[in-house]
Amino acid sequence: MGESEVKSIALFFFFAFLDDRRALEASTQAISLCSDKKKKNPQFNSNVLIVMSTFSVWTKHHLKLNRGNPNISTDAGWMMPTDLDLGPWREFQKLATQDELLAVIWSKILEIPEKDIAQGLGISEGTVRYRLGRALRKLGSMAQGVSTKKLNAVK
Repeated sequence: MGESEVKSIALFFFFAFLDDRRALEASTQAISLCSDKKKKNPQFNSNVLIVMSTFSVWTKHHLKLNRGNPNISTDAGWMMPTDLDLGPWREFQKLATQDELLAVIWSKILEIPEKDIAQGLGISEGTVRYRLGRALRKLGSMAQGVSTKKLNAVK
């Protein structure tokens, strides 16, 4: 498993949980799961594997999640720009459905193609597009008034 896959998994859980302890724990589990699946089938598409592994681990951890209340420590190694405003993201986390939250993280933050997200979840590309469209409308309404500079920092 390459560095880019590990980074993608870590970013997924950082933005999904906004809790560095839970993100680290979940990332470790997802990386292990991803590595095991890759060993069994080396030809497996990495993006599909990331979606499958992160979703599997997410379903185990998300019930414990206190969405929208970040617990981020710089001691844990998360390098955050000083002017990064996670306020709109926290608000989005509170109001979005699980499907919407995950679709935005996979598609817009990790830049995984909709086709791979659909394959990883076992759903149609149209369903992924629908979830993503709903999510982006919600996120856009929350980001109004936030400077473009701060929005670009999230990506």
